Amino acid sequence: MLRCHVIWAVFCRNVAAYFSGVLGYLFIVVFVLAMASYAYTPEFFANNVATLDQLNEVFPWLLLFIVPAITMSAWADEKKLGTEELLFTLPVSDTEILLGKYLSVLAVYSIALAFSLGQLFVLGLYADPDWGLLFATYVGYWLAGAALVSAGMFASSLTSSSTVAFVLGVILCAIPVFMREIVQMISVVDGVAVWLLSSENGVVNWFGGVVQHVFGFIASLEFGQLSLSEQFREFGLGMVPLSGLIYFGSLTAFMLYMNHVVITKRHWSASQKTGMGLQYVLRTACLIVILTSANVMTRVSADAMGLRADVTADNAYTLTDTTRDLLAAVDEKQPVTIQAFLSDAVPQEFIPVRKRLEGLLQQYSRLGGKNVEVRIVSVGDAYSRAAEEAGTFGIAKRQIQSERDGRFELTEFYLGAVISSPNDEVVISAIDVDTPLEYELTRSVRTVSGKNRRTVGVLATDASVIGGFDRSSFRSLPPWQIVTELRKQYDVAGISPDLPYDEQPELELFRLKAKHVTGLDEKSLNEEIRKAYAGKNIELAAGAAVKVVKAGSKWRVSDDANSHSSTILLQGEDLIGYGSFDVLLAVLPSSLSQPQMARFVDAIEAGTPTMIFDDPMPVTVGLQHAPMVPKRPPGGPMGQQGPPPTPRADDGKATSLMKALGIMWDSSVSKPWSGELVVVFDYFNPHPKIEQLVPPEFVFISPESGVPSAISEKSKITKGFTQMLALFPGRFMQVGNESDLEFEPLLRSGANSGVLKWSEMMEEGNPFAGPQPKRDPVRLRDEDAHTLAAHIHSKKKDGLNVVYVSDIDIVSDYCLYSLSDILRRGFDYELELDNVDFVLNSVDLLAGDEAMIDLRNREAKMRPLTEIQEQVNGFRKQRQQEEERRQKQWKEEIETIQSQLDDAQKNLGTDDSSLAIQRLFTAAENATQRLKQKKEEIEQEKQQALDRLKGEERRQVDSLQTRIRWWAILLPPIPPIMLGVLMLGLRAYREERTIQPSRSVRR
Repeated sequence: MLRCHVIWAVFCRNVAAYFSGVLGYLFIVVFVLAMASYAYTPEFFANNVATLDQLNEVFPWLLLFIVPAITMSAWADEKKLGTEELLFTLPVSDTEILLGKYLSVLAVYSIALAFSLGQLFVLGLYADPDWGLLFATYVGYWLAGAALVSAGMFASSLTSSSTVAFVLGVILCAIPVFMREIVQMISVVDGVAVWLLSSENGVVNWFGGVVQHVFGFIASLEFGQLSLSEQFREFGLGMVPLSGLIYFGSLTAFMLYMNHVVITKRHWSASQKTGMGLQYVLRTACLIVILTSANVMTRVSADAMGLRADVTADNAYTLTDTTRDLLAAVDEKQPVTIQAFLSDAVPQEFIPVRKRLEGLLQQYSRLGGKNVEVRIVSVGDAYSRAAEEAGTFGIAKRQIQSERDGRFELTEFYLGAVISSPNDEVVISAIDVDTPLEYELTRSVRTVSGKNRRTVGVLATDASVIGGFDRSSFRSLPPWQIVTELRKQYDVAGISPDLPYDEQPELELFRLKAKHVTGLDEKSLNEEIRKAYAGKNIELAAGAAVKVVKAGSKWRVSDDANSHSSTILLQGEDLIGYGSFDVLLAVLPSSLSQPQMARFVDAIEAGTPTMIFDDPMPVTVGLQHAPMVPKRPPGGPMGQQGPPPTPRADDGKATSLMKALGIMWDSSVSKPWSGELVVVFDYFNPHPKIEQLVPPEFVFISPESGVPSAISEKSKITKGFTQMLALFPGRFMQVGNESDLEFEPLLRSGANSGVLKWSEMMEEGNPFAGPQPKRDPVRLRDEDAHTLAAHIHSKKKDGLNVVYVSDIDIVSDYCLYSLSDILRRGFDYELELDNVDFVLNSVDLLAGDEAMIDLRNREAKMRPLTEIQEQVNGFRKQRQQEEERRQKQWKEEIETIQSQLDDAQKNLGTDDSSLAIQRLFTAAENATQRLKQKKEEIEQEKQQALDRLKGEERRQVDSLQTRIRWWAILLPPIPPIMLGVLMLGLRAYREERTIQPSRSVRR
């Protein structure tokens, strides 16, 4: 039986011994300094997120220093000073001494870790971090250190030299730290085995086969999952997993057992040493097998049952009630099958994604019971049967170039899922690093388990959102990615603007013959319809004639004996009329002709739920589609000139549409709109790392922009959103007092925003390319928060219901996907936007299906460095004010010279004498030359001044970040330094007091 007072006595003795010298305090100070230095790197400020991610990456390396430094004297000094024999002759057990020493060393490590909490104090001053996430992170720090401390003690028990104990401690601690890299080295050995197999020598060939099988088996055990960094990862995300607790506990128990074997070896007699040694080798091997098996079993069961505590403030990793209720409600008559195709080898950044996906699927299987079948398919190489099966479902093989150990390598892998039921199927073709897994799976299960999908109609405009065929270039246009996203939840159909809103044509497409029509279930009938549609004419077998009719987006299959109704995805060229859908999506309706616009407005006024994206400057689809640019004639085939263009309705101003919605592009006019369109800019940019890459017309919409209501928290559409991005958006405002319409702003620009007129923004370029945006136009901020999106709906039931957005780029492929991909690949920067969720939430709300909105809005709240961002915004505001002052000055100078030139030109007609005319012409020519020269001088001076102002702002920001970094680095070591000075001073004072005056050195 263990005696606590004995353990306490040993504990106090060793703690006091550690803090009796300067070296112990020095190690702690260096450790705390290193932690703060790695936590507050330039990347920390560039990412602008209040986490310890940068420290988490290197913390296992720091343990390789601090743990051997703390533990190297635990046993080595006892042996060196000869106190080990004295200690073991006391009436105490070996286990009590071992536990007392371990707890003392663990206490020293805990004290060192506690001193590092000063960096969190600095973090709390300049941000609002997720304290739950930081708590879990520090729990992981402590557990990892506690496990390695036992390894360091074991190393110290093997020698009487502290230096040797330090080196052995580093080596032993490096095994769990670098377990993943060690496993990766096995692949190199496996490659050597393959080379040996190619040898013609039989013995060498046989040896190569043995090596390949042995190391292949070891690699298949996935020991890389048992690395310390892999086990710590979930703690760094804000979770406390059971598997992590078992792992660190197992490592601690094993190393303490090895330590116990070493210190009890003295009891072995000379004749027993060989036998006892073999016995303990066998025991150790059995213990390794037991602990490894326990860890593997715990990991598998924890992933399947979700055995982990989510301590984040937003419960970001806990399954929602929406998911649980949905899985429990799956009908046994319509079971759901989830098939996941996962490659064995994925890039390093995708390993957590695959692991979380596997864990979620196990939970879905457990919660869904017999009505939800989960099948996880392991995909080997690209030519395996599993890869072929994945391809038949449309799951794409991905190629990702990543850097590993300083080398770039291209990895091909599969990571996707198919969710199906007897009546429907949803394919998640590619899962990315930032894919919200729970939302994607839950939405897909809900879609396929439902009886009927709702339909989203996409209006055919010059934007070609749903795709189709471009007759001028003679090529097919793919649908926008947002259409692909909508098809995971809705049926999507193209809507012709040429058909009246109340007309729903019924067109017979083809007839086919089936053998046993009455015996076909709905799923197989759908398949027959799809086959027949692809071939247009098909004879399946002798039997009854089956007529296939398209009524809107619905397919009706009928014969004499039976009648079925089903749906099928329509191609881009198949357009139906108004009235055959639940929600209408209209992108760039200003490109419609007058009759088309009239039908569109009729549909809206009739109560059709509609989401509208229009734009004064649609940069992603081409400025030729801008309302201020004359419409070009459509190209004919083979490069021939097409017919004259159909004029845009209201000269592209969409006046009738705006009037129906009670809004105007520019609130400065109350009469029919005749002014210039304006483009919104905003100097707010929460991403310092990419600030120089994007102009102010890339408007980042965020509550951190100085306008708390920039993203509305009142609307279900945008509640919980943190950031969106619009490119060269327009603005609009409510006009008049429409008593029957409610105007609810959803998105607004920030406090440092303004507008540019079309003429101020554009300049004439290549006559074939049309006008182009100026590189650096004169931007003047105003005091308005410009409305970029709003929900406009009637107070009456079934009345007008529209979400209007003054930017189509917000939903373009570039803004939704391409930009993030470019930044990720080219600049190693993750840009997380809520643009996709904004569209999906709007469509759900308009369709009256709000079940998925809360789940879609559920995401970890971004925790920016708020105080730092405010100070940076202050520097930026000073620079902008100076820029505006100089811009006005330069503008006035140019206007003065231009006025002189205009006066000279006017005087040309006031005097008819040839001498006067010649003199005036000369004056005008000189004025023109002066104007040109002055413009060049001003432009050059302007660019130099702007560069100086930006450089000054950059220096101020760097100075601020450096000041904060030094505060974070120097503040945590102050307490241990003060403690060391105090304790060593008291020690010296006590020694001075106890020395007899006759024995002291006289000074």
